Amino acid sequence: MLPGKMVGLFDIRAQQWREMVHLPNPHQNDKVAARELADQLPRGSLLLADLGFFGFAWFDYLTVQGYWWISRLREKTSFEVIHAFYEDDTTFDGLVWLGKYRADQAAVAVRLVRFTVKQTQYQYLTNVLNPWTLPIQEIAQLYARRWDIEMAFRMVKQYLKLHHLVSQTRDCFASSLGGTHYFSSIASHSFRNCGAC
Repeated sequence: MLPGKMVGLFDIRAQQWREMVHLPNPHQNDKVAARELADQLPRGSLLLADLGFFGFAWFDYLTVQGYWWISRLREKTSFEVIHAFYEDDTTFDGLVWLGKYRADQAAVAVRLVRFTVKQTQYQYLTNVLNPWTLPIQEIAQLYARRWDIEMAFRMVKQYLKLHHLVSQTRDCFASSLGGTHYFSSIASHSFRNCGAC
């Protein structure tokens, strides 16, 4: 069995994998492969990233390259508030610099939104700086769709019974991966169009 891990691009709108890549080194930083995957997308695409992809340099890269993104705020991340669009006891919407000192500060200012629902606090970052363009409610709704990729992984593991891809060579592994990608797309399409099934 070849060691490693998988990273991929999942098109939330189409509910299909666009790309899956095998990283032979299971300890490789996912953001390295993510840049190559993101570069396949048209400029202006919106990326929803989990905390595994959290990083100031990554956010700066996406912004400079012309991509939009939303991410959760990692705990204990330092930031400096530049401007508050709105603030009360449970809600904040404003612009921030990520990083406390110039040496570790992000190059591009971002927007932080924070709100509380049933005593649970949610905090998101985005480079969509205008709250009229992307209101807090839409950020929450969009980021909730990030879990669609987890459901896609679950479908591959649970319904297609593909917990492990076992191959002796990289070519066989690539074929197995391609087949898994193909069948998961078909299964996803079938589940979506099943209606009352």
